[in-house]
Amino acid sequence: MFVALYEFVVLDGQEQQFCENWTRLTEGLYLHAGSLGSRLHRCADGRYMAYAQWPDRDCWVTARGLPLPAIYQQAREAMRTSLLSAATVEQLEVVVDGLHAGTVPAS
Repeated sequence: MFVALYEFVVLDGQEQQFCENWTRLTEGLYLHAGSLGSRLHRCADGRYMAYAQWPDRDCWVTARGLPLPAIYQQAREAMRTSLLSAATVEQLEVVVDGLHAGTVPAS
């Protein structure tokens, strides 16, 4: 499994627009580009960090050039207009996967 880490700096007052469009774009990448999903986090200083899981690095690279259906492409463009900056800050190969899908083991 491959993970990409992203950093986003959102323009003041554009946080809701960014989150809504990030969510829609993430859905499109899951449905049409092979993504395994993503999580978005807000940092204490107001930046946003996200990580996206992919089956492998090749799938991630290929997905970057794939055309998406119009609704998701529009979300991508709208998301970009809400940003001061965006960057892929790290590309990681998963060595051990300890994440669980929101389940808590019975005690």
